[in-house]
Amino acid sequence: MDKRLKLNSEITAGPQPSEQDLQELALEGYKSVVNLRFAGEQAEQPTPTAEGELAHRLGMHYEHLPVAMREMEAEKVDQFLRAYPALPKPIFIHCQSGKRAGAFALLRLAAEHGWSGRQAIEQAEQMHIECTQPPLREFVESYADHHVAT
Repeated sequence: MDKRLKLNSEITAGPQPSEQDLQELALEGYKSVVNLRFAGEQAEQPTPTAEGELAHRLGMHYEHLPVAMREMEAEKVDQFLRAYPALPKPIFIHCQSGKRAGAFALLRLAAEHGWSGRQAIEQAEQMHIECTQPPLREFVESYADHHVAT
């Protein structure tokens, strides 16, 4: 899996992992997998249930927090941020392409550092997190401005 984006020692974001990718993540020491995809998002992908079963067999914790790109909700990010401290680290968070996952990981860092929406987008650019799609960019900026910035 060559499109992984390691944000720090605790969290890496990326696209949908294959079975082999999950095995490699386990071998690399990842302890948790967070899946943001909806069941049936793409026919050829494993179901969240099958992915969770495989993650557990590989000794990893598994969370499924489905969120759609066009229907990003602050509550889903809040749910992730509440779960984050208890998740065994390091964490691999993913969606179909890695964009939603990158945004969630970015917002985790924004919460940690108290970034404004503008600061979060600047950090996204520096870290090569793709937040260029208008709905995603607007969501990240709005979430950081209203839920994070101090």
